[in-house]
Amino acid sequence: MSWCAPSEHENKYGIFLPADAAHRWMKKAFTSPEFNADPDSFRYLAWTNSRVRQVNELVRVCRCGTPGPVIVGPT
Repeated sequence: MSWCAPSEHENKYGIFLPADAAHRWMKKAFTSPEFNADPDSFRYLAWTNSRVRQVNELVRVCRCGTPGPVIVGPT
């Protein structure tokens, strides 16, 4: 069973509320094979644009090693 599989009570959807380990959870979620196969498999709900910016930077660092925008393709 996958680390992100929801319980039977949730059908095929689940809500995960990481308290003190949000960064660890985000790294695991956004670098997982599930996310690579389907980028819609995980969402992070943020209330402010500032927090959205922080989360996007953290995900970019986890996935690409840089907080800035990433250009995919030949250089």
